[in-house]
This record gives sequence, C-alpha cells and structure tokens, in this order.
Amino acid sequence: MDRREAGFVGLGLMGAPMAANLLAAGWTVTAWNRSPAALDAFETLGGSRVARVEALRDQPVIVFMLPDLSDIEDASAALLAGWTASPPAPGTAVVVMSSVSPAGVRYFGARVAEASGGNAVVVDAPVSGGTKGAADGTLAIMAGASDSDFRRLLPLFGAMGSTVRRLGPLGSGSLAKACNQL
Repeated sequence: MDRREAGFVGLGLMGAPMAANLLAAGWTVTAWNRSPAALDAFETLGGSRVARVEALRDQPVIVFMLPDLSDIEDASAALLAGWTASPPAPGTAVVVMSSVSPAGVRYFGARVAEASGGNAVVVDAPVSGGTKGAADGTLAIMAGASDSDFRRLLPLFGAMGSTVRRLGPLGSGSLAKACNQL
C-alpha cells in the first residue's frame, strides 16, 4: 500500500488493540465506533475519529471489526450509498476481519463492487488468537482475496498478526475460520 492510512470501524475488545497496533506500526488511522469512550481512548493513542462511517469514504482501506455481518451492513449502508453517487478511488479495499459467513461476505463483496462502480474490493480476513493475540499483534489472519489485493494489504495485516495467509478468493478466509471454530 502506498498510503499507510486506514479507516477502522469497531473498537471493541478485538478492534481496539488491532487499531492500536496499526498506529504503533506508523499507520494513520481514523476510526468510528458506537461508543464515544472507545474513541476517546483511541485518540489518546494518536488516532483520529469520525462521527459517521461514511466520513471514511476517502480512506484507501477501511477495516470492519464488528460482531457480525449484519452490523457491518448496517454500519456501511450510508458509505455505500455515498459511493453510488460518487465512487471511491480505484483500488479502495474494504477488509472484513470479523468472523462471518463465507456466502454472506461474498454477497457483501458484490454489493460493495456495485456501489463503488467496481473501484472497491472486499477482502475477508478473519482472525484467530483472541484478545491477547490482538493486543500482542500476533493474530493469525486468514485472508480471502486475489493475490494482488492480498500482497497490497500485507503491510496492514503484518501490523496486526504474525501468521498471515491467503487461502483463496473472497470467502476463503471466512470458510477457514468456520472450520477453525469447529
């Protein structure tokens, strides 16, 4: 990635330390979270905040770390509506790091591609390692992406995880995570 800038949506138990690790690795990170207290704590680390997810529209990468895909869809609705009217820059990446359904994330990827005029891609990259791995930056990251998108996002993933693997196209990371959970 040429620009080490990211939007981050979801500063919960996993997201807050993941975003903090991006900051520690020299990334400029702007976040949104439902809880203002989490945003206050994030700002003390050097991060920035936005009042609405759609304010992240010009970020080259937007990471979602929310409880499930319905939360991601709700949080991204205004963002996607804005992209329909005015598409993002080509190569924009939306990274779903939550544990979600493989079919659901593929459907979400199609919606993002359509709304962005083909300028944005979705990469699924669920994590394993719990809150300790998130805090230590040692998460295992299972990515579903094209080879070129994966290589472009490696600096982002490397700031949060110690084991990072591309497992195939969109949905493959979520499938691996589901198998891991079994």
